[in-house]
Amino acid sequence: MSLIYRSATLPGLEALSCRTDFSFGAHIHSGAVLWLNSASGEHFSVKGRSEILQPGCVSLIEAGVVHANHPCGGGRRDLRSLYLEDIFFTDLARRLELPGLRPPQPPSRIFADPRLWREVAALHQAIMTGAECLDIEQRVLHVFGRLLEQCRLPIPAVSAQTENSPRLQRMVDFLHARHRDRVTLGDLARIGQCSEMHVLRLFKGGVGMTPHGYLTQVRLEQARRLIAAGLPLADAALSAGFADQSHLTRNFRRRYGLTPAAYRRQLRQT
Repeated sequence: MSLIYRSATLPGLEALSCRTDFSFGAHIHSGAVLWLNSASGEHFSVKGRSEILQPGCVSLIEAGVVHANHPCGGGRRDLRSLYLEDIFFTDLARRLELPGLRPPQPPSRIFADPRLWREVAALHQAIMTGAECLDIEQRVLHVFGRLLEQCRLPIPAVSAQTENSPRLQRMVDFLHARHRDRVTLGDLARIGQCSEMHVLRLFKGGVGMTPHGYLTQVRLEQARRLIAAGLPLADAALSAGFADQSHLTRNFRRRYGLTPAAYRRQLRQT
């Protein structure tokens, strides 16, 4: 299969390898993402800003930030992503003896550093091939030690970084906390103390996605974590807030490029 997810031996670290032309539509991650395309350019957009990630460059995207990406074309792609949850950064801070790590500014950044690019690619390869834990640990420290030379590395926020609007942040936090529930625009308007139309404007300008679209992404990330933890697919669907397993499957395939069952099988192979 040319679209593969692998869990690493370290907590909160997962790798994606994609050699298809699958387009990842507007989506979020519950953790930060460090990624590259080693075969061609990767077109991506963050909050309406479009860029091309060239070979030799690495991108860091903050947790909860809406973005989309697809290959530039030509039939060549080797997209390699590292998904970094909060627990990974907590463990990293302990390993590096740097407890004061802060969230990244700006939310998305490109590092034009060929050495870093090679080290990230090598770490990704080690995870995908099931290398020994010691090998992966050493590579993690090399990669993130080098990143620390260029910026103060983050512990990502659990929820999206918004336009610094307290009312928008309250609504985003509410969606994370109540993702299993039936949420209405009226609920969000009460949380934000504004009109329902203003809720839509705030999400469009500050998040880059509708409230329902954002809630679906939160549910998908939660379902993915539950599946990785071994929960049956139907239970994961309901616990994450989806109507049923088929509802989860449709959205999961659209977001991750494979079904929940295929994702679970891949994780069991690691």
